[in-house]
Amino acid sequence: MRNLQTLDIRDCRRYHSSVDCIWNIKTLRHVILWSRFFGPPSMVELPNLQTLKTVRVRESWFVEGWPKLPRIRVLRLAKFPPKYDESFRTFISELHYLTSLHITLNEKLYPSSYEMLDMSGFPSYDHMQSLYVEGKWNQWMSSAALDTCLFPIHLIKLTLVGSNIKEDPMLVLEKLKSLKRLELIINAYKGKQLSCSAKGFPHLEYLKLYWLEYLENWTVEEGGMPLLKEIYIDLCGQLIRVPDLQHMTSLNKLTLEGVHTDLCERLRGEESYKIQHIPAIEIC
Repeated sequence: MRNLQTLDIRDCRRYHSSVDCIWNIKTLRHVILWSRFFGPPSMVELPNLQTLKTVRVRESWFVEGWPKLPRIRVLRLAKFPPKYDESFRTFISELHYLTSLHITLNEKLYPSSYEMLDMSGFPSYDHMQSLYVEGKWNQWMSSAALDTCLFPIHLIKLTLVGSNIKEDPMLVLEKLKSLKRLELIINAYKGKQLSCSAKGFPHLEYLKLYWLEYLENWTVEEGGMPLLKEIYIDLCGQLIRVPDLQHMTSLNKLTLEGVHTDLCERLRGEESYKIQHIPAIEIC
């Protein structure tokens, strides 16, 4: 298989170390594995590889060096160790064509304290459009640490899972001018209030809030989220208030489930004016 370009064995449920032999195929462009398989050995060079997902992080990468992936565009890493290492920053800084990065922490440690990655080197990534990170970010525990420098400035899609952010993240996220899709999942935010300013999220089209068990109030100033098309909210049992959605004239779908029963009753009754312009509505 010396000329193989695409290998997809994501449905292979039996791990075997002999899979390491595939990393000798230098023509590989797209490799899709089941997350139990480890990524290429340290310092292996795959000059043509563009897609690599989903592979486990090798402990040896932090000691012996990360693989050389000069053309990688889509990268998914699983079982990331609960620590930040300078070698990872160096590795990421060399991926000049990266458009999508997906990182999942070590499941055995979830949801224990997890010192996640420092993303401060990302603003220069003009090509990165999608970022998915699952794990607690200790540097987000204070408002002083919240800054757009944590994210690539041209992000189109951002998904945060189990981040345990204590301060309202919207104050920062709304400044990502290119963002079209935002997902906050499984206590990505552990506060009670989410707020969006009048100029926030100028291009956001899809918002998902899932399992934010502490969230009580969500507000958006008039003019905020002007292009929002779909809202999906589920398992936010304490949510008692949503913004006046009638100002969001582009909205065409609203899904509202697993929220406070009083909110559902009000939206069906005295506050129905907030949502009556939306063509597709699913409430509770």
